[in-house]
Amino acid sequence: MAGQEPGELKISEVALGTGISKELIHHYLRQGLLPRPSSRARYSAVQVRLLHLIRRLRDEHHLPLDSIRRLFETFDFDPGHLEPLVLADSFSHRLARFADGELGISSETYSEEELCAAAGISQQRLQDYLGLQLLTPVDAGERTRYSDYDAKIIALCERGVELGIAFEAFRTVASHIRVAWQLEHAQFFELEAGVRGEAGEGSSTDRTLGQLFLRREIVGQFVQSVLDGLILRHLQQQLVGPERGRGEAVSALERVIYRPSASFLRLHGLDEQIDRLQLRLARAVDRPDLWERLAQLQLHAGRHREAAFVLEQALERWPQAPGLTVLYGAALLLAGSAERGQQILAGISGAPLAWTLLALARLGEQGRSVGAAVKGLDEVRRLGEAALEAVNEDRPEAALVQLLCGWILTALPPALRQVERGRRILRRTRARIEDAAAAVPRALPGLRQRYLINSGFLLLESSTRQPGDDPAELEALRAEICRLDPGCAFAEQVYLQAPAGGRTEEEG
Repeated sequence: MAGQEPGELKISEVALGTGISKELIHHYLRQGLLPRPSSRARYSAVQVRLLHLIRRLRDEHHLPLDSIRRLFETFDFDPGHLEPLVLADSFSHRLARFADGELGISSETYSEEELCAAAGISQQRLQDYLGLQLLTPVDAGERTRYSDYDAKIIALCERGVELGIAFEAFRTVASHIRVAWQLEHAQFFELEAGVRGEAGEGSSTDRTLGQLFLRREIVGQFVQSVLDGLILRHLQQQLVGPERGRGEAVSALERVIYRPSASFLRLHGLDEQIDRLQLRLARAVDRPDLWERLAQLQLHAGRHREAAFVLEQALERWPQAPGLTVLYGAALLLAGSAERGQQILAGISGAPLAWTLLALARLGEQGRSVGAAVKGLDEVRRLGEAALEAVNEDRPEAALVQLLCGWILTALPPALRQVERGRRILRRTRARIEDAAAAVPRALPGLRQRYLINSGFLLLESSTRQPGDDPAELEALRAEICRLDPGCAFAEQVYLQAPAGGRTEEEG
């Protein structure tokens, strides 16, 4: 088009592309939010990018026009520096404060002493962070200052250490920090040199330092995301194993709830009992006790999807039956429908088994952030404690509740873990297994063996966190699991964990 520079647009084209009316564009020009267009009323790509930013700041961050103008002036109307800032949604509060002139050097930075006090660390620990190049202090005159971003990095790292990450592991994050800084290397250091050259110029220095710290925090947001990922990956590997995929809430259940092998099913006639009960149920469909018995047998046999289907049919007839509801939630969890299973179990009150299964399912979940993960783990511990306190040892499910809750206490990260108490619960419950199995009316075939296998495996699992355990006891547990069901997944795991040459004659 004649008379139009490449990349320039008419105001009608700009309005169509940005969704901002021509009248509002003229208003933004009068308010000083946009550089004036050329005399031919053509709008450049820079002005179009600024209009998109204005719309986002208004719609998503709810900034007034005066604040947006001050923000744009601070960064010389340069979309290249404004866009990363605006796209960092979690910085909306900081955007508003900075734009309103509240984000000053004096209130948003720390001396070494102030940083240590705010983070609750020693001077030596601060030197450790500096040694790993995890922090990026700024020389402001004669004093070294630290930004709020540095304090957040320390808080995340300290939380990671509480959850069992070695401090040296954060060296990886330090390398990400160095890469991130390289992205702004030229302009960043030009700006820092300008700060040092303007020392003593009062408000001008404060303004430039404020800009410097804000840009550091933009990069800092990326670094905090890297830290979040590192800590969450550590929790995932610790709780559900490195071979599991992210977000598989059911994997914690699969890991610690025994699933019998085909030989175990044949030995105890489980498949035959299930077939006979299904035939009987066809002639007595109005007996909820038979539906519940069938589901228990199917769950015991590892036929989780079948159990979920049976329980769904039963609950259509008896929707308020608590026993059926708990089993249905458990069957859904074990069959892979983790979200639905948790919804059902969370709605059951006064049921220790439901709380236990809910805690175990949530143990393997991953939050979107470290804070969410830690909050979730606190909830896991709370559910386990509530189940232990409420369980009635005369109830058939008492042994399973105590075994799983005891293991949960040993499996939590170091800051929440209660290894000794958990193992005492496991040992005490294991000693009661004979009585617990005998107390079950019409006890499920192979129930005693199931409890022995499950309790032995959980003791072995928790022993990996206790180097002082008796090797003879561990070897006896391995031998018993391999003897009772040599074809189950637990037997394979403990066999592979056994020390070379340490297998017993019974295992062979």
